[in-house]
Amino acid sequence: MSDSPFDQEVTLRLELSRSDSRMAVGLCVLSASTGALRHLRRQFLHPGELLLAAAMPVQKRADDFLRGRYACKRAIAALHPDVDPTGVHIGMGVFRQPVLQAPNTLGLQVSVSHSGAIGAALAFAEGHPMALDVEQYDAERARVIESALTAHEVSLAAQMRLPRLQAYTQLWTMKEALSKVLKCGLTSPFHVLEVAAVEHAGAGLAAGFRNFTQYRAIAFSLGAHACAIVLPRESRGLAVETLQAAFAASAAKREANAVLRTLPE
Repeated sequence: MSDSPFDQEVTLRLELSRSDSRMAVGLCVLSASTGALRHLRRQFLHPGELLLAAAMPVQKRADDFLRGRYACKRAIAALHPDVDPTGVHIGMGVFRQPVLQAPNTLGLQVSVSHSGAIGAALAFAEGHPMALDVEQYDAERARVIESALTAHEVSLAAQMRLPRLQAYTQLWTMKEALSKVLKCGLTSPFHVLEVAAVEHAGAGLAAGFRNFTQYRAIAFSLGAHACAIVLPRESRGLAVETLQAAFAASAAKREANAVLRTLPE
């Protein structure tokens, strides 16, 4: 799995820094058809993951599982390209959070998200907790998302100079990514995860949290989707522009390959 079979994939090795250390992070974002993922599943799933996927009673849930696990294995490969993905077992914790169970991945953990055809994952050192969330901009969910925002967050959204749906969805992804870092999922009251402040950071947003000041979030758009990454507040090196440039390069590659496929042999 050294080369991706998908044109719509970005896999990056990111270098973050703190005052006393540096660490590498693997990131994968892809758009892949379920048919292709089902065909390739034995090339990236651990035997235990194959059993788990086969036991899922709803096909959509199984397809989301495949998309997420593929993204996880690619994110891990960004850090450890020689690791056999079928030897890496990503199990589920009691809150359905992914738990990496592989002795040869040097203390890594992963965060995963999927929305529609998009799958995304981060691989990071267990001692440097991170998480991400991806959500599609969906006008029909706007009221549901608004109900999960505090009055303060609704006020922040009005100051973000974005269409309301985009502002609400990006705030939502920040909160959900924080819930993944805390390993509580959305079982925690939404107000506990409140975003305290938001500012524009290049092409994206940077934010802090009222009750968890040790973390910060960045959020940005990926076409029709919002993406947020939460990481320790003092960690640096995760630039929105770098991420968006990579996604733009992936889109250009996809368009070029589409043209090539239409040319006569």
